[in-house]
Amino acid sequence: MGLVMRLRPSPLFTGEPVEIKQAEALAAIGLHVSRLSVARLEDPATPAVEAERFMPRPPTLGSRIRFRILETELVEDRGWGVLLDLIVPFSGSRDFFALRGGAVPIDAPHAVIRSRNLVLSATTVTGEADRLVEKLDEQLETIRRELEDQRRRCEAMRDALVEGARQAVLNRRRRLAILSSASLELSGRGWRPQASR
Repeated sequence: MGLVMRLRPSPLFTGEPVEIKQAEALAAIGLHVSRLSVARLEDPATPAVEAERFMPRPPTLGSRIRFRILETELVEDRGWGVLLDLIVPFSGSRDFFALRGGAVPIDAPHAVIRSRNLVLSATTVTGEADRLVEKLDEQLETIRRELEDQRRRCEAMRDALVEGARQAVLNRRRRLAILSSASLELSGRGWRPQASR
């Protein structure tokens, strides 16, 4: 039997507030708008479309939860116990697990993120396996609550993102108008634009 290397679980939902995603989304909107065609810039639906495209969306937990149960040596009292891993699939961006919605949870769940799975682990002495399942169930419920709180907070960003997209479109149209005006004036002097390479 080979040596099993286990990663140490990290606390979830204890980092920056999820509202930092608003600044990321506004930056992405600005960059994307700078590449839009004139026709898209003239379309009144563009700000809402761009806001929706870059709206932050917390991950969604999958329903096909798996488990792994192992006998393990307990370091604290040198006895043997039970290790239970709950493997919860998710879709979406994993960085939301580090962000907090409101306040940091009092008993923040700990997990390892592997690929598209959240791995919750708990150990106990052999005779208390029921408490193990209860503990993991509590952690899973906390994770669901935190993700739902993040969803509400992200949804509250919608108006600000639409307004940010509207401003980005207006700024881009202004810059294009300045370029067009300068080009017309220079062409009026008989100068010709350099051909693109």
